[in-house]
Amino acid sequence: INETHDVFAFKSMSESNRSTTNINAIGLSPKILRSDSKILTTNFTPPSSPLLRLNANKNIENNSSRAFHSNIPTIGEEFFGKDAFDPLEFVERLTRKTIFLGKEAQSKGIQAINHGNSNDISRNSQTTFDCAPFAAVFDVTMANLLKMAGKMDEKIVDLERETRNSEEKHKNRLKKFGEDFDSIFRQFQELDGRISKVGSGAVTIGDRLETDDIQRERALDGKELVEYLIEFNGDRSELEGNVPKKLLDYFISYESSVDRYRRKKNALKKDERNAIEDAKGRKLLRVSDLQSKEKIHLYQKAMIAKLLYNVALELDSDKMTKSKARIEIVHRELEKILVNQFASANKDGNYDDMREASLILFDFNGGDSCVAEYILKFKKPPPTLIKNDLELATRINSVEEASAEDDSRLEDFFQSITKICHNEHKETNRMFNNPAVVMSQLIHEIFEERIKRFLGIILRNDEKIQLLLYLKTLCKAYELTLKLLDSFKGFGLAPEQLASQTLIDSLFNEYRDNYIDKEVQSLNEIYQTELNGILNEQNESKKAGEVLSTTLISLETARVDFIGVSEEAVQRCLLLSHKQEVPNNLGRVFNTLITHLVKNYVNGALDQAVANIPVAKIKNPYTKQVAFIEDFFSMIYFVNQIVIFVQKHFHVDMFRHISVSANDLTNCENKKNNALSKLEDKIEEGMIKSLSALSNVMKIILSGQKQTDYKLRDDDTTLFPNGRSQTCSDMVQFIKARATMFNNYLDGKNVELILEEFGMRAYECLFAHYKTMKISQGTGGFRLLQDLTAYRECANIFGEEVKENFDVLKEISKVHNIDLESLKVLFTDTLLSKLSKSDVTEFISQRTDFRANWVGKYI
Repeated sequence: INETHDVFAFKSMSESNRSTTNINAIGLSPKILRSDSKILTTNFTPPSSPLLRLNANKNIENNSSRAFHSNIPTIGEEFFGKDAFDPLEFVERLTRKTIFLGKEAQSKGIQAINHGNSNDISRNSQTTFDCAPFAAVFDVTMANLLKMAGKMDEKIVDLERETRNSEEKHKNRLKKFGEDFDSIFRQFQELDGRISKVGSGAVTIGDRLETDDIQRERALDGKELVEYLIEFNGDRSELEGNVPKKLLDYFISYESSVDRYRRKKNALKKDERNAIEDAKGRKLLRVSDLQSKEKIHLYQKAMIAKLLYNVALELDSDKMTKSKARIEIVHRELEKILVNQFASANKDGNYDDMREASLILFDFNGGDSCVAEYILKFKKPPPTLIKNDLELATRINSVEEASAEDDSRLEDFFQSITKICHNEHKETNRMFNNPAVVMSQLIHEIFEERIKRFLGIILRNDEKIQLLLYLKTLCKAYELTLKLLDSFKGFGLAPEQLASQTLIDSLFNEYRDNYIDKEVQSLNEIYQTELNGILNEQNESKKAGEVLSTTLISLETARVDFIGVSEEAVQRCLLLSHKQEVPNNLGRVFNTLITHLVKNYVNGALDQAVANIPVAKIKNPYTKQVAFIEDFFSMIYFVNQIVIFVQKHFHVDMFRHISVSANDLTNCENKKNNALSKLEDKIEEGMIKSLSALSNVMKIILSGQKQTDYKLRDDDTTLFPNGRSQTCSDMVQFIKARATMFNNYLDGKNVELILEEFGMRAYECLFAHYKTMKISQGTGGFRLLQDLTAYRECANIFGEEVKENFDVLKEISKVHNIDLESLKVLFTDTLLSKLSKSDVTEFISQRTDFRANWVGKYI
C-alpha cells in the first residue's frame, strides 16, 4: 500500500463499519493495491443483490478474522540489529505481510459458504478493504515494543552494574602497578648510584694507572737518555777521534739497560705508531710493518738520536762537551744515511723502501730532508724541459701571428703542469704517510721555479711585440692559475698548506704593481691609432671635396673599437688590480675612454657637422645646403646613441665598483658630465644655425611665388587646378620633409621643441611673404584662401600655439573677399584682431583696389 497512514487512520471506527468500508470509501485507488506483485483489485463492480453482498461480507469477515488473528505478523529484534532502524521499510514489510495473510484468510472464508452466486461474492470480497488486520498488527506491535523496551532496560541496568565493577577492578590494578613502579624506580636509583660510584672509582684508578704508566715511561726514557749521554761522554776507544762512521756504528749497536728491560718485557714505547686510518680510510704504515728487524731497530735508534740531539742543544755544562759534539755527529750522519736510503729507493722506483725511509725521516726530523730530496727534481729541472718551455713561450713573434692563430701557449703549459701535479699526488700517496705535506711543498716549488720562470719569459716576449698582447697574456695567465689552484681541491690540502693567495701573490705581484700604467698606455695607443685612421680618411675625403660629417663617425666603431676595448680593460682591471686600487684604476680607464671617444672622436665629427651648416645667404638650388642640415641632425642621432652606450658602460660595468670610493666616483662623473655638457652646447649651436638656414631656404621657396598667382584680370575666374599654387605645394612638401627629419633623428621633448620653433619660423616667413603679394578681389582672394588652407592643414604637425598662428594667417584671405564697410568689423571681431595696426595696414594695402584715403576711414 502506497499510503499506509490512510489505513491506520480508521482504527477508531467500529468493526462493522470497518468491515463494510470499501477501498473507494477511504480514498485509495483500486488499482494500486498489490501483494507479491499481483493485482488484488483492478476494477470495482457493485454486487447485483445488496442482501446477498452483505451476508457474504459478514461471513468472509468472520472467517478471515479468525484466520488472520492466528497469524498476526510481529516485530522482532531483527529490526533493531541494523545500524539504524528505518520506519518506512518496516511499515512496507509489515503491510505486505498483512495483506498476504488477509488474502489467504478471505480465500478460506469464501470456500466455507454455500451460496447460489459464488461469483458475485468472490467479486465483492475482492473489492472490500478490511482495516482490522492493520489495527491488530499495531496493537500486537505496540505490546511487543513495550516488552522489548522492558527487557532492554533490564539489560542496560545489568551492563551498568558490570561496567562499575570492571572500572573498580581496573583502578585497583592501576594503583598496584603504580606502587610496583615506584618501588622499581627506587631500586634503579640506588643501583645507578652504586654504578656511578663504582665507575668513578674505576676512572680514578684508570687515571692513576695511566699516570703511573706515563711516569714510568718518562722515567725509563730519562734513564735511557742519561745512559746514552754518559756513555758518549766516556773515553772508549770506539769514541776516540769522533770519527763519524765509528760513532754511528757504536750508537746503533749500543744497548742500554732500558733496551734490555723492554726487550725482556717485550714492550713497545708509547710513542711508537699503531695502526691508524687517515681521513680517506687509507691504512698508514706503522713501525711493526717495517720489513725487517733492522729497520725497526734503526727507527728506534733514530728516535733516541732525535731526543738526544734536542737535549744536547740545551746542555751548557763543560763536562758534557764530548757527549754534545758526538751526539751532533751521530744525528747528522744518521740523517744522511736515511736520506741516502730514500734517494736510492726513489731512483730505483722502490716505493716500499721509500715509504719506510719517509716514515723514519718524518718522525726523526719532520720529513724536511726527504721532502727536499723528493722535490729536488723540480728545483733543478733538466735542460731539455727548460728549453721546451722557452720555445713554447716565444712561439709568437708578431701581432699578426697572435691574431692569425689561436694562441694556446698558456693553455698547453698549464695543462702540462696540471698533469704533473695530479701524477705526483698519486705518487706521494704511495710513498708517504702524510702526502699533504709533501704535495704542499711540491706545489710551492713548481710555482716558484717553473711557472714563475715561464711567465717571465712569455710576458717579456709579448710586451716587446705589443702592449695589448702583454695585458691579454697576463690576464689569461691569472685566470689559468686560479683554475689550476681550484683543481688541487681533491688533494686534501688544508687552506694553510696550499696558501693559494700566497702562491698568486708570488707570481703576479710584480706585474700587478704597475699594471694600470700599462693598461692606460695600451688604451691610449689603441684609441689614438683608431683616431689617426679616421683623421687620414677625413683628409683624403676633403681633398675630393666637402665631406658629410656622418661619414666621419660610426656607431659600430664607437661600440666595438672604443667601448668594446674599454669593457675588456675593465675585466682585466677587476682581475689584476689590488682590491684597494680597483676604484681608482677603473676611474683612469673610464677617463681615458671619455677623452678619446667623446672629446676627440665624437666632438670632432660634431664640429665638422656644425661647420657644414650654411650660414651665408643660401641661393637656389638649395639641395646641397639642405643635405648638410640633414647631415647635422643625423649626427645628433649618432651622438645620442653613443652617449647611451657610454652611460650604459659606466653604470653596468663600473659604477658598483667605483662607488665604494666617493672621491673616485665624483671624479668620474664630473669628467663624464663636463664632456657631455660640451656636446650639448655644440648641438644647441648647430640647431640654431640649422633653423636659420631652414628659414632662408623657405624664403627662397616663397620667392618663386608668381605675382599673377593672386593678381588676376577681372575676367579671370579660374582657381588653382591642384587646389593650391605650385609654390604652396613646394613649401608644404618642404615643411613636412623637415618634420619627418626631426622625428627620425630626435626623440621625446626635443622633437616637440624643435617642431614648435620650426613652425614659428615657417609662420613668420609666410606672414612676411603675404605682406608683399598683390591680391585681386574675388578670384584672387579665393586662390589665396586655397593656399592658406593648405598651410593650415600642414600646421597640424606642430603644437597648439603654432596652429593658432596659422589660423590667424588663414583669416587674412578674408581681407580680399569682403567689401570695404566690413573691414573694420573683420579686424575687431575675428582672429585678425590680434594683429597690430601696421600689419593690418600692410595686408589691406595689398588689395588691388586699395586707396590711400582708406586709412583712417576704414582702417
